[in-house]
Amino acid sequence: MSLENSKPDELLQAQLATYAAESLERGHRDHLIDGIGSVALHDQEPVTLMTEEIRIVPDGDTGFMKSAVVREEKTLAEPSGYARFLREKGGSRYEPIRVRAELLDNYKDFKPTVAAIQEELKGHELHTSHPNNLGRGTTSTGTLLEKGDQQYVMRSGMSSALKGSEADHYVDRMIPGRGLPHFEQLSAVSYEDGVVISERMAGDQLSKITPIELNRHVTDQQLDEMIDSLRLAQERDIELDPKADNTFYDKHEGFGFIDFNKLKDEQRQGHLSRHINYGSSLILAAGSPERPQTEQDYANALPFIAAEIALTQRYELACQRRLSEQELEECMPAVIERRNRLVAQYDEYNNPARVAERIANDRRRLEQQAARPKPSERNGFVSIELEGVM
Repeated sequence: MSLENSKPDELLQAQLATYAAESLERGHRDHLIDGIGSVALHDQEPVTLMTEEIRIVPDGDTGFMKSAVVREEKTLAEPSGYARFLREKGGSRYEPIRVRAELLDNYKDFKPTVAAIQEELKGHELHTSHPNNLGRGTTSTGTLLEKGDQQYVMRSGMSSALKGSEADHYVDRMIPGRGLPHFEQLSAVSYEDGVVISERMAGDQLSKITPIELNRHVTDQQLDEMIDSLRLAQERDIELDPKADNTFYDKHEGFGFIDFNKLKDEQRQGHLSRHINYGSSLILAAGSPERPQTEQDYANALPFIAAEIALTQRYELACQRRLSEQELEECMPAVIERRNRLVAQYDEYNNPARVAERIANDRRRLEQQAARPKPSERNGFVSIELEGVM
């Protein structure tokens, strides 16, 4: 393999990306995928990278050690290793290769729409300021993309396109959910344009749905399907991200999961019980109003807590319908503990004497905080604000 100005087709890109993702160390993997548009196969040539590192080396003139820039050519991938990988995996029949090739080929249909959106994004210092922005994650942001009557989410960087390796990271982690109902489905990817496109998940994020609203609309069948999805995650080695922003609810479609990951070996123990516990916390994600401060606040919180208790009880029943006795024994203790805490909280908020005690304790705590010296007054120092000085 060598680097040259020869663009490979979608299958070759898919093979190279899969090989890099599964066989190379991170730095080598990222470099190969970032340059995937200019990688071509030649039996006699490996892919190499010239690196520069600052190292401590002997100074021949003084005999002392000194820092110096050392240039070194590193081999990223050998043709023999690449060929062996394809042979062992079955080439284009290997699912990660097949899925990548399909997503790369699909991008041809999205490219004109993406180009128009990217042109609009150039006028925004941050992509999050675009009117079609749907939110941001740790390393990317989502922009609404419409094609026909279908809505999609285009992931890109915060202020520019994703690197090819960043785009493939999303593909690699979400391949296990391919074709599964209630899991985010990728539609297209481009390593060169630096975008990942997926179908927009129906409904709203659970962080925006109160337990009262959810308990009113969710059906027992949808709770059963949620348990089934959590079991599927175990069977397909999917690790869900237990954030309410990454879990959706729709009155018609039920629950949906986005931005999940591949399960790591060290996460296998207790995988199902961990996900069942995630589910019981996610349905309560929006929670009660902010910390109560007055008797009326405590009274207003009671309907929210009552809805949380009802949701948890219904979730327990769904678990009993969908899990085996052995699975219930493993998974239910954390769910039952959460329900018991909610019942205790409801009883306390509904007890006038305990409410009065809590309010008095909170008032006393605030008075103590107000009486503490401010940082600028400690140790005899007093800060002086000078007019006109920033």
